[in-house]
Amino acid sequence: MPLQLGICCLRKHQFPLPDGHFRASTPVSHYSARKTQANWAQDKKLPDVATKQGAFLFLVGVILNQNISGELAWRGTARLSDRIDLHPRNVTKYSPDEVEVVLRRTPAIHPFASAMSRAIIEAAERVCRDYLADARLLWQDSPSQGEFLTRMTCFRQIGKHKAEVAMFLLTTVYGALNANTNIDIEQMCPALISYLNAESIPGG
Repeated sequence: MPLQLGICCLRKHQFPLPDGHFRASTPVSHYSARKTQANWAQDKKLPDVATKQGAFLFLVGVILNQNISGELAWRGTARLSDRIDLHPRNVTKYSPDEVEVVLRRTPAIHPFASAMSRAIIEAAERVCRDYLADARLLWQDSPSQGEFLTRMTCFRQIGKHKAEVAMFLLTTVYGALNANTNIDIEQMCPALISYLNAESIPGG
C-alpha cells in the first residue's frame, strides 16, 4: 500500500506551548514565540522548509531524533523554538551550557541535553559558515542522493540513518528534493509514519 503523505493532507494540530521564555546572558534581541508560527507547516507537525528559519528547524529536528521517537523530536523542536530564537546566526551566540538549560527545562526536550546542545550550536555554526546561514542550501541545488547524504552526515549527531530519514521527508513529504530513494521508511521508522498520518497528536 503506497504511502499517502504530504504536508497539505495532514490535519491541523496545535502544540501546547510552554510558559515563559529563556533569555541568555549573551546579548541577543528580544524573542517572542509568536514569531515561530510562520515557520511551521499548516498542521504544525513539521517545520516549513520553504522558509529560511523553517529549514534550520528541520535540521534541528533531525538532530534531536535520537533515542526518542520522531514525534517527540519534532514536538521538541517546536518547544525549543518557542523558548529561544532558532535562527542559526542567533544560535551561535549561545553557549552549550545555555542551550542545555533550555533543553532540560520542564517539560524536558531531550534526555541527552548536553550532546544535543553542542550538536545544535555546531549545526548553526556550519550553516552560517558553509551555507550562508540558510539551511535550504543543503538541498536547493538538487544534489545527488550521495551528495545530500554526505552533506547531512557532516553535522554532529547525524549519521546515515538520520540523513536517510531527512532525505525521505524532503523528497516524499515536502517535495523539496528530487532524489531517487529506495528507503523502506515504513520499516525504518514506523512511528514517524504513524505520527505524520495521525489526525491528532496523542497527549497534545
